[in-house]
Amino acid sequence: MKNQDNWRPTKYVTTRRGLRASADPREVSAGSRLTADLQAQAYEKALKTHCRGAVLDLGCGKAPLYSVYKPLASSICCVDWEESCHDISHADVRCDIGAGLPLASEQFHTVVLTDVLEHVAHPAPLWSEIYRVLQPAGKVILGVPFLYWVHEEPHDYHRYTRYKLAGFCENVGLEVVLLEPYGGALEVVLDIVAKHLSAWTVSGRAWYRFSRLVVGLRPWRSLSRRTMEKFPLGYLLVAVKPGAS
Repeated sequence: MKNQDNWRPTKYVTTRRGLRASADPREVSAGSRLTADLQAQAYEKALKTHCRGAVLDLGCGKAPLYSVYKPLASSICCVDWEESCHDISHADVRCDIGAGLPLASEQFHTVVLTDVLEHVAHPAPLWSEIYRVLQPAGKVILGVPFLYWVHEEPHDYHRYTRYKLAGFCENVGLEVVLLEPYGGALEVVLDIVAKHLSAWTVSGRAWYRFSRLVVGLRPWRSLSRRTMEKFPLGYLLVAVKPGAS
């Protein structure tokens, strides 16, 4: 990973409660902070459970998960494309990941692909490339939004159900280890309201505090669990390449 000494927390920060969204509005707007909290929790848990060895961060941007996978990795390679709307000074390789990866086969133990797949116009070749660069028993850790607003336009192309994500894995020979939603109907509604309030900074921050309070209450947690299969805010996927390591 280039410029490791210059890395600083951006979208996610480490707190006493674990990884959470940054409170810096330059990194995460008030309208997206609740969703980023949920993503941070899901990604941190998956990385600590499944990440190891040589790590490939695809669509790395500012490498917001670096603090989580750094102590788990033997090496780190970051990849992003020149047209990224994010600072990509940590990218070792600059290429369109949807058009092929200029990397050796079976080189990585872990591929990280979070909040990127929806921005790849033609994703099938990327899945084949992920399979190719993974070592046997290597894993891909992926996160995508589902019931979420259009963002980083015009490069926002897809929303995937759990069935399509599982299908991508099956088509290239990856075996699904974990495929679960994060957030349910409650979080979707809270996020939509937050997006509309985010233009008013004070209101947006107040709504975030209210949202955190609501989602922490037992009755509302139950609502989220009951509705997340039909109204997921997003998905977390972990899949493995068959074979002995």
